[in-house]
Amino acid sequence: MNAAKIRRMAGLLQARLPELRLDLVLDPRKSRGKRWELSSVLRAVLVGIMAGQKSLREIEQLTDELSLTARRKLGIKRRLPDTSIRETLIRLEQQELRGCLHRVVQAANR
Repeated sequence: MNAAKIRRMAGLLQARLPELRLDLVLDPRKSRGKRWELSSVLRAVLVGIMAGQKSLREIEQLTDELSLTARRKLGIKRRLPDTSIRETLIRLEQQELRGCLHRVVQAANR
């Protein structure tokens, strides 16, 4: 994906991320050894999906290739390992994520 597309996508997400209310998703992980904020992991996955990434490994590569500006806009500090993404996602309650997506769809309809 070229840099211009990533910048546009980051701008769109930055504008819409507050509507998602990712902070409402409960983090089921133990606080000990937690290296990534849940919201950062969820933002990385969302960016990866929007960018057409087909695996967690591709999402990891995308987070490695993001420019400093895009990282700041999205709140992703550095490359996010695919194993960290996986371990986080398998612990989440799907219903909570579904609620986030419903909120953003409702906001877009308004």
